[in-house]
Formats: sequence, C-alpha cells, structure tokens
Amino acid sequence: MTEKMEYWYLVSVERSISIFQQYQYTTLSC
Repeated sequence: MTEKMEYWYLVSVERSISIFQQYQYTTLSC
C-alpha cells in the first residue's frame, strides 16, 4: 500500500469508530 492509501484507511477507520461511539452514547443516554 502507498502512504496515501494507508492514510485514507486510517482516516476511515477513525471516522467509523467515532460514529460507532456516538451511536453507543446516544443509545445509552436514552
């Protein structure tokens, strides 16, 4: 993989993790 590919992979992983955490937080707070 090129550096750019690795970068975008990490960005997408972090984004999905943050979305998942937000989803958990909202479901727990309700």
